[in-house]
Amino acid sequence: MSRKTELKPAGVCIPMDDHDKSPVPMSTIVCSRVDTASQNIKNNLLKLDSWSKLEINCPEFEDLAEVYESNRFRLVEVTNHHIFQDGIDRKLESCGLPAKNIIFISKHKSNDGRRLLTAHFTGNPSEAKYGGKDGELVVAYTSAIKPIIMELLKYSEAIGYQVSMESTHHGPTDLKIPSIYVEIGSGPDQWDDLQAGDAVARAILSFIPQDLPVAVGFGGGHYAVRQSEILMNNNVAFGHNFPSYQLKNINESLFLQAMAKSNADFVYMDRKSMSVAEKTRIEKWSKEKGFLILRESDINGMKGVPWAFFREVFLEVEKVEPGATLHISKRLRSMLDRGLLSDYLNFKTIMVDPRLVHLTWKHNSDSFIDWLENRSLVWLEKDNGTLSGIFFVWESDAGVLLEDIVNECIKILKEHYEIEYIPDNTTLYLSKKRFNPYLAEKLGIPKGSLYGKLSKGIPIEMDGHIVDPEMVHEKVTKQLVLDSRVL
Repeated sequence: MSRKTELKPAGVCIPMDDHDKSPVPMSTIVCSRVDTASQNIKNNLLKLDSWSKLEINCPEFEDLAEVYESNRFRLVEVTNHHIFQDGIDRKLESCGLPAKNIIFISKHKSNDGRRLLTAHFTGNPSEAKYGGKDGELVVAYTSAIKPIIMELLKYSEAIGYQVSMESTHHGPTDLKIPSIYVEIGSGPDQWDDLQAGDAVARAILSFIPQDLPVAVGFGGGHYAVRQSEILMNNNVAFGHNFPSYQLKNINESLFLQAMAKSNADFVYMDRKSMSVAEKTRIEKWSKEKGFLILRESDINGMKGVPWAFFREVFLEVEKVEPGATLHISKRLRSMLDRGLLSDYLNFKTIMVDPRLVHLTWKHNSDSFIDWLENRSLVWLEKDNGTLSGIFFVWESDAGVLLEDIVNECIKILKEHYEIEYIPDNTTLYLSKKRFNPYLAEKLGIPKGSLYGKLSKGIPIEMDGHIVDPEMVHEKVTKQLVLDSRVL
């Protein structure tokens, strides 16, 4: 049986009666008495919320110092440093203080002295020099990483701090429940900064976990700059992150452990920071185990789109146009946002002759893309920046939309060619007048600037006569037998 004392935000202590209720698993914040930043955050937490102090008698957990409870959190103080708290989840349970997840509040130490608020997951890709076990990773509290980072951002600018994720490092690693570290960095001046402690405390008290698609990140530096920006600007979360200097230690077993303990949906690689061999190795494991590999452009395209939808379409893209970037039209996004499209699998793939698509895109890409944005479809961009002829459509009659796309291409090309289209045999004739140097030569026109004017359609004067551009242009016709169909 424990005794509670209620702590009000103003610091007034009010004795309470003993309680016989069995403890329930709670989100648990762990602070350390030997960590200055941890104590700073703890003191701010106690000021900002109403807490009850629990008197716990638990000799088997020697490091246990103090325990507080609020409506949402349990705050546990330990006498030793957090990084050496392997098994703390089981120890707390044995003391009647079961945790459903753990938030460690701590200092971040760096010689660069930057003012920084960070969050990360713990684990040792190689030798365990600072707590935990060799080659072991914790279960990542992925539903907390983005909302905590976003809450930190709300308070950081006013006090002159930067915010970042860090890559996976140090202990503890032997935990069976999700956990995350939230830290103040990078030196004593920041660890004692009451404004920084207040910002971290407010972020923890106000964040709401979010169930988002989760990536495991590879490459980059310790502060995972690209991954941090992606997380801040998109509705995705990150689990474990491995910087470039650790990639040599990532074997298939550790790769699979990271994916499992992050409950990851896809892999992200900071490709420019990785060697070809490292990228090839991670791609191989991902494909063999069925994990998606998304680029930053893919992730940006997910904005406002349900993950289940994006995943299904992305898998189809990889089948028909590997490496292409998918673009979801504005109209289709609107349908998804309004809940008008519930059957994500009910789409059809159509192919418009790629020569026709490329020619249209080449002559007026803006007009063509604007038209596509107002149709319920997905269009694809190839690695070279041009459009693919493959489209995914959510119209009841894919054949009608296929015909509409072909007709729109022809309409745009009419601005640049004389067009004749014979639908019965899907033959398209494109005619254009082109400057013919041979005709100019026959008229005795010297090569040089006069050729340039005539080719641009500007009349010239020669020997007292006007030479009209029509006299040195000829009609050239290109025939295309279009291969466009519903696949």
